Amino acid sequence: FWDIYNYLPRETRGYVPAFVGALYTLYYYKEYGLIPDPISIPGPVDTLQITKKLHFGQVNELVGVSLDELRNLNPQYIHDIVPGTEDKPYLLKLPYSYINSFVDAEDSLYTYKDSLYFGLGKSDGKALAKDPNAKSSYTPASSTFTYTVKSGDTLGAIASRNHVTINQIKSWNNLKSNTIRVGQKLKIQGKGSSVSTSSGSSSSSSSGGYSTYTVKAGDSLYLIARKYKGMTASRIQSYNGLKSTSLKPGQVLKIPTR
Repeated sequence: FWDIYNYLPRETRGYVPAFVGALYTLYYYKEYGLIPDPISIPGPVDTLQITKKLHFGQVNELVGVSLDELRNLNPQYIHDIVPGTEDKPYLLKLPYSYINSFVDAEDSLYTYKDSLYFGLGKSDGKALAKDPNAKSSYTPASSTFTYTVKSGDTLGAIASRNHVTINQIKSWNNLKSNTIRVGQKLKIQGKGSSVSTSSGSSSSSSSGGYSTYTVKAGDSLYLIARKYKGMTASRIQSYNGLKSTSLKPGQVLKIPTR
């Protein structure tokens, strides 16, 4: 390896020593006082075919599976939506213990709060938000922030935590490979903070205990709520006295801050 080192691509030069280092750590961690974190064995899961558009929030509320567990088992759906159709079904993994509950609730699952989760206007029934899993990638309106790479980080883990893709991070930072280093600064577009500070929306708190958000094309109450820590779509709807979940670009919403 060392004889051909200078002829190899940079990523390969780093990969082999890192692999050897990982093996060394695996066998000799005790000599360095390292203590492995306990890892629980994941429970059994089952896979379902989804033939209609389904939101994790619907599964969470009617079946009882936590959002974190749904996201961990199904990381490919970065916006919490399974875009299933009769012609092209998609797969959904669930803990085995919830399969019966899913089957029992399936008749009402797909229509449960669909206007809330998919931004369907009551006037014409058409979706106001684009399908976030469509190939033309949808980026929620929010701030760009800087993330500092920490020990143990990978592009995949960083992307998953911020609900973006590896290719998006590479594009934003002009990265030619997946190799990152500790201390490296990465630009992330998305949910950098619990309060959105993107152009076109104001997030400064007022004396009334709320901030404001200006609706953009593709927004829904659910997507807006996810930009604010601890916020829910129903709370925004109630706080603004909205009779429906229909939103219009340019509409200003009050977001309670306490």
